[in-house]
Amino acid sequence: IIAINIASVLYLGYSIFILLKKTTIRFHWLWHWPAMRQLLLIAAPFALADVFFKLNGSVDTVMLEYLAGDRYVAWYNIALKLTITLTVIPGAFATAFFPAMSQALTKSREALRDIFEQSTIALLFISVPIAIGTAILAPTIIHQVFPGFPAAIPSLQWFMVSVVFLFVNYPIGNALNAANRQLLNTVNMGIALVVNVILNVMLMPLYTYLGATIAAVASIIILVGLGL
Repeated sequence: IIAINIASVLYLGYSIFILLKKTTIRFHWLWHWPAMRQLLLIAAPFALADVFFKLNGSVDTVMLEYLAGDRYVAWYNIALKLTITLTVIPGAFATAFFPAMSQALTKSREALRDIFEQSTIALLFISVPIAIGTAILAPTIIHQVFPGFPAAIPSLQWFMVSVVFLFVNYPIGNALNAANRQLLNTVNMGIALVVNVILNVMLMPLYTYLGATIAAVASIIILVGLGL
């Protein structure tokens, strides 16, 4: 926890340094309630979406511990953390193409479509080889990085099915947000969360951590389908 907090403070400090160096923006106290109210209304769906995202990544772990036991949580979390780490790649892309999408929308729907198509194709070209390669090399990866936890191998291979959908969901979600449809995007995430919980209740008693993995994969596929 301390390491996470230190990294967050350094990231914030560096961002402020770049902001002051590269722009004419300067900080001072200003309280204008109408502007604050408007900003809060705009930000609320994004905040709720982040809550749904965090819950989607943790509710299965909590349910798995309750319904199956600690050792299944360990096997599941090893595969989950390795998969979540890969989302740094589409996240970096999203940071770049979201402003472009917002700007393109002010010009024409065709301009937004072109950026959406190009970003989706680029992420497909990246994610498909990663998913296939990791699925094939899963035994080697687990034995090298987490020796003694071979049960995590099938879970990691299942999670690789979701990697392509995880990557593609970034341009879909960003396109909706750029088009001022962030509330719709948040509703989709809420539906995916509910589906994840229901599938966990159904599958965990039968398949333990593999049931949780299947539920997580199914929920991201549903999220992409709703977004499309």
